Parts: sequence; structure tokens; C-alpha cells
Amino acid sequence: MGISKMILLKFTYVVSFWITCVIFIMSRTIKRALLGSFIFILASASVVVAAIVGAIEGHTTDIGFLQGSVLGVVAGVITAVQLFGPVLHSDQPLSKVALLRRVVNGKAIMGLVRPFVLKAYQWQIIALDTSYMESSNLYDFNHEKKGLSKSSIQNIPMFYNRSEHQTKSSCSICLQDWEEGEVGRKLARCGHTFHMNCIDEWLLRQETCPICRDHLS
Repeated sequence: MGISKMILLKFTYVVSFWITCVIFIMSRTIKRALLGSFIFILASASVVVAAIVGAIEGHTTDIGFLQGSVLGVVAGVITAVQLFGPVLHSDQPLSKVALLRRVVNGKAIMGLVRPFVLKAYQWQIIALDTSYMESSNLYDFNHEKKGLSKSSIQNIPMFYNRSEHQTKSSCSICLQDWEEGEVGRKLARCGHTFHMNCIDEWLLRQETCPICRDHLS
């Protein structure tokens, strides 16, 4: 009778242990499934927002709604992977808080979409200017000038980025934010501003504004 009771107790212990393990595994699986669904919804929303932002940026830079939205989708997918990927592989509770902060903070999406669109726009400008120069060379064999002379570039007004007159947008050539004390140039005709080193190198190769394509010569 005592042996039967011991066997029954041991069997009960083993069954209870396995039931506890199954419940624990199922709870973790359900938890990860719910978290994964939640992250999927947030990631999808990020892609949609990035597509909208890309379309708006594409319109403002004359690259077009469609191309801007496509670039926005690509940037949105990359952003979603960067923001939400690590959360799925982390068991720390703080990661959930960080996730919500990242979702609320829209700078992550804007910071990635805008450079995508601006870079595509710059490549488009370079391609158009290059094709224009090549077609011009078919009729003008003596045409060698592609950009401005150094003396012409030096005549473009300079400015220092001071706190009282601080430029808040980033340089559209290097895509880096302006820092206080940096030297820039402001194009007289269109008013666009750039880091001095960036615009000087650009104008040695191209004679147009990197943003609006206004000819400076």
C-alpha cells in the first residue's frame, strides 16, 4: 500500500511538472505571437507613413509622387526592421517601453525617408545634367566647361551658422544636420543654403542648384 502511494505521488509530481512546462511554453508562445502581431501592425503603419512622407517629399523635390512613395516604402521597411526587429529577440521589459517611444517619435521614419528621396533627386539631377552636357557636346566640340570656375564660386555669399540665425534644416548634399559655427553658402537666386565644402565641390562639377536646378552661370 505504501509503495502504491509513493508511485502515485511520483506520477502526480511528474504529470504536474509536465503540465507546468506546457503551460509555461504555451504562455510564452502566445505572448510572442501577440507581440509579433502588435509589432506587425506597427511596422505596417510605419511603412504606410513612410510611403506618405516619401510621396510628399517627392512632390516638393519634383521627383514625383510615385517614385517618392516607392522610396518611402523601401525606407519604411528598413526602418521597421531596425526599430522593431530587436524587440522580438529581447525578453527585457524595457524593450517594450523603448518600442513605444520609437513609435511615438516620428524622427526615425522622417530621418530615413528624407535622405532616400533627396539622394534619388540628386542622382536624377546629375543624370539629367550629364545627358544635357553629352547632347550639347554633339553640336559643340569645343565645349569643355561643366561647372563654375573657382573665382565664381568664391563670389557666392558665405555665412556662419549662429544661434541667432541658425539654419534648422540639413544640408541637402551631405544630408547632415547643421551645427553651430559651421560655414555655409547661400545661393543668391534661389536662396538655398549648403555647407561651404559641399556646395563648392558640387559647383565645380555642376553649375546648377542641387535642389531646384536653377542655373547659376
